[in-house]
Amino acid sequence: TRDLILTMDALYQLSYRGIQYYGLLYMILQQNANLCESRLSGAIIISDMDIGLYYDPSSPHSWVTSRWLVEAMKQREIYIRWYPFSLSLLYGGGVAEQPHDQASQDRYEAHRVLRVIEAAGLGGANRGDVYTAFGYEYFVKNRAYSDEVIDDVLKELHLERLRDAADSSALDADLNASIREAASLLGDRLNVPMIVFEVGQKRIGYFGPILNAVPNTEASVRLWDSIATLSTTAEFYELVRPLPKPADNTPIAGHSQQS
Repeated sequence: TRDLILTMDALYQLSYRGIQYYGLLYMILQQNANLCESRLSGAIIISDMDIGLYYDPSSPHSWVTSRWLVEAMKQREIYIRWYPFSLSLLYGGGVAEQPHDQASQDRYEAHRVLRVIEAAGLGGANRGDVYTAFGYEYFVKNRAYSDEVIDDVLKELHLERLRDAADSSALDADLNASIREAASLLGDRLNVPMIVFEVGQKRIGYFGPILNAVPNTEASVRLWDSIATLSTTAEFYELVRPLPKPADNTPIAGHSQQS
């Protein structure tokens, strides 16, 4: 009986070690298969990265760039920090610009929306989710920012308590500070959208990318891998292309063609 127990124990140990061995072998083979697939496709996978996005809610380019990042997030570990950039404060020299035409009106109403988004973020809400809700009304449903849109979005998000933030200048100092921070990274090319790669203790800012449409998920991931590789390469400085001819410059859907 004792010999039988020892034999069974030996078999158990051998079986257990065999499972461990084949499990380890499977992991190695799977990693090699993934590596081979990446090499064959020419892909350089950039994942597990923190980035910042400076945006203005009236900027169509900010909206498209943000949707591209959201698409890329479906297959890449990307954490986005949403940084406000009020074009109304920029054009107004630090105070909310007084509307004098349609473009300035759009910027002013977007500034009111930014106040609400920031108030929501300070209260614990996800800034990206709030911006998405407002952007969907503005760019997808083609509704100009207004009291009615603000009320509808806040009701949808159960944030009705923040309604007064739209008309309060209490957060304008924080919004101006965000613009100054962007300027420290981008210098005199200050504009939105602006993405910031946060690599260790270093922050690398770029204007763009400017897209005329949101790529599908596969294309978004390829674009992300390419831009992230370029942008985090120490020797890379700039990539510029000629402006398109007016006939080829199809405007992005939205209320304003400003950046």
